[in-house]
Amino acid sequence: MKRLRAGGGARLMGVLLVLLGGCGYTLEGTRRPASLGDARSIAIPIIANHTRESGLERTLTTAVRERFLLDGRLRLVDPAEADLLLEASVREYRLDPIGFSAADQVRRYRILIRTRVFLRDTQRGRSILDQEIDSESEFNISAAIGSSETARSSATSAASTRFAEDLLSLVLEGF
Repeated sequence: MKRLRAGGGARLMGVLLVLLGGCGYTLEGTRRPASLGDARSIAIPIIANHTRESGLERTLTTAVRERFLLDGRLRLVDPAEADLLLEASVREYRLDPIGFSAADQVRRYRILIRTRVFLRDTQRGRSILDQEIDSESEFNISAAIGSSETARSSATSAASTRFAEDLLSLVLEGF
């Protein structure tokens, strides 16, 4: 009886593998939109910052480069060697008050980072992507200035990470 159960389990596992293999399921990081053609590398220069928020270009550029490196579908290279060139510029950095105390003092802010992104195929000399991306995050402020600035910095990093994830999705998955 034990022998029969062991054999049945192996058969069931075999059937499951066959079914999963034929269902069209693919592992994350293997799909690529047709618009990228045979591109295998990308250059991501420093993102231009057209706002008054100091250091925003470094935060965004680092987040984007790290996200593309983590994904691994495109190799990060210098612009002279790249199949694709990703250029971006921050158009707006805005703090909007969204939460207030009983005394009508601001207690919570929303950060909006509006960025324009251009992706160009350097081999064919054509534009693949020209789009604006809005990234948001929120943070609470407190009476301590240092704590509020730390919260703002963390929220800016979170918005930068969201921007990087949205950008990767647009470039490599087409949405």
